[in-house]
Amino acid sequence: AILKDFYESYVIYQFLSFLIAVLGRGDRNAVVRSLARHTDHLKRPYKCLNCLFHPHPEESDEAMANAVLLECQVLAMQFVFFRPATAIVSFVFEAVGTGDNGDNKWAYFYSPRFF
Repeated sequence: AILKDFYESYVIYQFLSFLIAVLGRGDRNAVVRSLARHTDHLKRPYKCLNCLFHPHPEESDEAMANAVLLECQVLAMQFVFFRPATAIVSFVFEAVGTGDNGDNKWAYFYSPRFF
């Protein structure tokens, strides 16, 4: 399960890199320019990430497109680091015998299982 989680996070990261490579031919700014032509279809980025956006998304279409792409990259990297970490924590908890029963106070640290 740990290898699957590591591989899954690697695939997510590679897919985002692939999209940037295909849409912008490897140039992130080309992807931003492409997104800037369609800002009316983009959702506004989360406010908690406002400190990362320079210039702010309200200033121009290109700033909005840049903020949306940066948000996608940040959230993908969050998954890339968080998913393996939860897999390792799950493995350690199972190894020390805390189990995966319903009354476990550490259950919220387990990696989610969808199957």
